[in-house]
Amino acid sequence: MYTNMKKFILILVSILFCSSLFAEDIPLSKKDAGAGGYGMGNDKELVVGVSASIEDGVLTVATDVATHGVVVSIYDSSCVVVYTSVSEIEGKTHEFVVGEQPSGDYILEVEIGDTLASGEFTID
Repeated sequence: MYTNMKKFILILVSILFCSSLFAEDIPLSKKDAGAGGYGMGNDKELVVGVSASIEDGVLTVATDVATHGVVVSIYDSSCVVVYTSVSEIEGKTHEFVVGEQPSGDYILEVEIGDTLASGEFTID
């Protein structure tokens, strides 16, 4: 009985830790939302804490407070928009099905009110 319980706990812990290992965290830095898009922003105080990760074609944006009107845009290495969407659902977590993108380097922009954050990530 003890051995079975030990195996069960080991499997459960492995699943919990492995599920977060596969998602790629996207480090975000703050930009000025009024400057008009990728590469044109100035540093600005980040009003809403925001983080992002991507796994299996699903982009997850998490905020430290419940928000709505979260706008995400993904640019390819040529600065061409390959995905854009708005989440109007109020919550701390927003998921966007971005689908399978070709391998390459990408830039993510997340806009929440006056807060604009961007970060780079790679799809292998």
